[in-house]
Amino acid sequence: MEKSSNTLSSNKIVRNNIKYYRIIKGFTQEKISDLLGINEKSYSNLETGRYNISLDRLDDISRILELEPYILLKERHTEDEVPNRLDFYINKTKDE
Repeated sequence: MEKSSNTLSSNKIVRNNIKYYRIIKGFTQEKISDLLGINEKSYSNLETGRYNISLDRLDDISRILELEPYILLKERHTEDEVPNRLDFYINKTKDE
């Protein structure tokens, strides 16, 4: 009998989407970890794939980012499309 799990395996799409929207919305890993009630290292391990993301945790993250959870599952943002936080803010400031 196969064991069911309430976690997403190390899904690169989900991780890239979480990082993409976290940066776009101006959150640091520290801020997200504080809002989740976990330490920053644990959050970093979720975002980098060292730990699997539970469906409950995905729901918590999507609420913080003010997104529907399916967006983190379906949208496609490759690592190349995920902005560097510093580059993002430098370019944003230039545009304003």
